[in-house]
Amino acid sequence: MALQVGLLGIGGGMGYAIFLMLCLSYSSFTATGTAMFMTVISTLVAAGWMVFRIPETGWDGDSIGWIIPGMILLSMAGTWLGAKLAYSFSEQKVNILIGIVVIAAGFMASLQRIAID
Repeated sequence: MALQVGLLGIGGGMGYAIFLMLCLSYSSFTATGTAMFMTVISTLVAAGWMVFRIPETGWDGDSIGWIIPGMILLSMAGTWLGAKLAYSFSEQKVNILIGIVVIAAGFMASLQRIAID
């Protein structure tokens, strides 16, 4: 997974979906749904970890009480919307969309690398 993210410049759900389709032969729909679930879990863990690493001087106690539930709700809403969109397309269109996103992400990563140098 880390190799794919490094080579293509993408990660998260798209990276999981590609891994599931290419390495485990999942269908596009199964890979998309599984990737969305994995992304919600990994995003919540990573974001929660980052929130608790911020020094106490930057947060008051009341902020944490609404930030974490807010992250959970927004992650769930994004997953629901993504699933709704994915299942509104045929499997062939989902495959084409995934291919377009992967190529565009690789192209953008290349452009960023050129701009940095």
